[in-house]
Amino acid sequence: MILLAAMAISLVNERYLYLGLPIRIRYTIDCVYRLAGWSPWQTPITRSELVHDLLNTLLFDSTQLLFSSLLIATPAVLWLRLRQPRPSLRDLTRQPGLVACGAALLGYLLYVDLYHYFSTRRLYLRCTVGSAVVVAWLIQALSCRWQAEACWVDRLGRLIGLGWLVTMLGELGLAVF
Repeated sequence: MILLAAMAISLVNERYLYLGLPIRIRYTIDCVYRLAGWSPWQTPITRSELVHDLLNTLLFDSTQLLFSSLLIATPAVLWLRLRQPRPSLRDLTRQPGLVACGAALLGYLLYVDLYHYFSTRRLYLRCTVGSAVVVAWLIQALSCRWQAEACWVDRLGRLIGLGWLVTMLGELGLAVF
C-alpha cells in the first residue's frame, strides 16, 4: 500500500511529462524513420544535428521519468525497511538496499544544503545523490559489510540504488551533449 501511494504521488507530480509522452514518441519515431531513410528528409538540419537532438531528447526524457519515480520511492522503501518486524539495526546496516536508500536520502539533503549556500552555481541533484550511493556502496563493499538479504525490500532498495546510478550517468551524459 505504501509503494502504491508513493507511485501515485510520483505520477501526479510528473503528469506534465506523461501528457507530452505521445508527442515525444511520435518525434522519436519520425527521427528514426528519417535517419533510416524510410521517410523523406524534410528538415533543414543535418544528419548529425538530428542524431544529437534525438539522443539528447531520449536521454533527458528517460532520466526525468526515472528521477521522478526514484525521488518518491526512495523514502517509501526506506520506511518499509524500517517497519516492524525487521532485523536488528546492526543487520540492517549491512543490507545494500537500505544503505542505498539511506545514502540517496542523505545525498538529497546534502544537495538541498549545498544549493542553499552555492545557489549561484549549477549543482546537479542527480549527480549528488548518485555519488552518495556510489560512495556508500564502495565503503560497504570495501569494509566487507555487503550482506544482501534475499527479500523483496532489500532487492527493491538495490534496484533504487541502481536507478540513482543510471540517473547520475544520464545527467553526466546530458552535460556532455
